[in-house]
Amino acid sequence: MASLDVLFSPLRMKHVTIRNRFLSTSHAPGYAVHGNITERYIAYETEKAKGGVGLVQFGGATAVSIENSFHYGQINGAVDAVVPQYRRMADSLHAHGAVCTVQLTHGGRRERWDDANWLPAFAPSPLRELIHRSFPAEMEAHDFRRIHEDYAAAVGRARAGALSVPHRRGGGAAFGPKPRSHVVKVNRKARRRALRAALSVHAARGSVALLDAGGFDEPSTKRAAEALDKWGADRPTLVVLDAGEIGALKSFRNIERVTVLDSSALGVADVVGARSLVISKTALDTIAERAKEGER
Repeated sequence: MASLDVLFSPLRMKHVTIRNRFLSTSHAPGYAVHGNITERYIAYETEKAKGGVGLVQFGGATAVSIENSFHYGQINGAVDAVVPQYRRMADSLHAHGAVCTVQLTHGGRRERWDDANWLPAFAPSPLRELIHRSFPAEMEAHDFRRIHEDYAAAVGRARAGALSVPHRRGGGAAFGPKPRSHVVKVNRKARRRALRAALSVHAARGSVALLDAGGFDEPSTKRAAEALDKWGADRPTLVVLDAGEIGALKSFRNIERVTVLDSSALGVADVVGARSLVISKTALDTIAERAKEGER
């Protein structure tokens, strides 16, 4: 259906491109053991990537603080040991074209005290949680600061779980270069003036020779080479001809370090890059007409 085509289109969020709009939301299938990501868990999420899901959110209610429990199969994101586990999960999902995130959670009053580190649940008030039936310890100012820092540390571990992070050996580049065009547009009048100036430099130092292309009705590379030697043309040499001067073109084009150009294609870089110029009479008339245009 055409109305669903948008679901298959890529979605870009800053520097991340998701291949489509299909999302698997965070949940805890119970495949983590004692807070650790298992191969079974990785295989479970990887099947979604193989099936074409664009964004896989794993690790439902991943713990961020020491008092958090993981009694129903969550990931323990409060310890550094989770970083290589994140890496294995991310590598497997990326290998099949999916982008992944992890859900970080502090359970608050919904935590259990009789599991994991056997610490009391912490919440803004001591009111009992009706489903999990815990009586939490009331948070003080330092607890709010501590949990805020725990969240930041857990985010850092999640970011370190990807091989693309810049602070890891072999990782990505922070604020790397963005592909862009370095072409600088120069108007026609300025180009004509620059060409006239470059030709004037060659004329001033005597590195320009005038060629009678009519003498090459029959192509002869030998005669062309002898002519260059006679003129004392330094290499690289640029030979500028007009359209139709085929005999001269065939005569000069096979000589080492000699470039042959049509007068209509002559540019400033070509003239500057040559140590000597050889210009046919008809080509000189064409160039002179182009140079005059720069004065108008």
